[in-house]
Amino acid sequence: MDIGVVVFAQAANQASLGVAMPSDAPQPAALAAALAGRLIHDVMGPLSGVISGLDLLGDPTARDLHVDALALATASARTLCEDMAFSRVLYGAGAAPMDAASLEGLARGQFVGGRATLDWSMDLATVSATAGRTLLGFVRLAAAALAAGGVVKVNARAASPGMVLSVEATGPRARFFVETLTGLAGAPFSEGLIGKWAPAYQLWAAATSSGGTISTKVSETGVVLEARFPG
Repeated sequence: MDIGVVVFAQAANQASLGVAMPSDAPQPAALAAALAGRLIHDVMGPLSGVISGLDLLGDPTARDLHVDALALATASARTLCEDMAFSRVLYGAGAAPMDAASLEGLARGQFVGGRATLDWSMDLATVSATAGRTLLGFVRLAAAALAAGGVVKVNARAASPGMVLSVEATGPRARFFVETLTGLAGAPFSEGLIGKWAPAYQLWAAATSSGGTISTKVSETGVVLEARFPG
């Protein structure tokens, strides 16, 4: 998975489509570096859990904790594998259409062990690679906004022309950062692009390069993320 290659390819595609990038938009190398930093951050959490579990298993003075240690290492390794499988598709360079069943499977992995639940409704059997990645990116952002619990509703349907993807996150303490909305709008960041906000900006850049648009609607109980792609 070479993120740099993917990002540079998307930037080139934008130019070929005549899509004008903002003059203060992050350069491809900066975006690639920010995304790489975010990926490493996401890996370190579950990886630390694996290491902690293995350390306890190797401690002869902590035999009473070996069952819990094995459970921690196993759960953390499973989370790590699910996150890497998800990120491999989200930041991949493949152009093949994505089927609904595969997308749903990846999406559901983002809710294992969390308090939020997923309500999946997809009327389309397949979507383009960019649309599929956009949908997955929306799901990850929505799940992160509902750390205290809630429901993420996913819908993908045909439109005239093209298709509409919608992800709605609602919960009693839904938290969606302004910087995430900034990234999804392709707007400049007041303090520059960092890894935490890079995935949102990446979604905007990829959708725009394919002729799509992204819109957001924030309410007191959550947020709706919508993307439209031409047929």
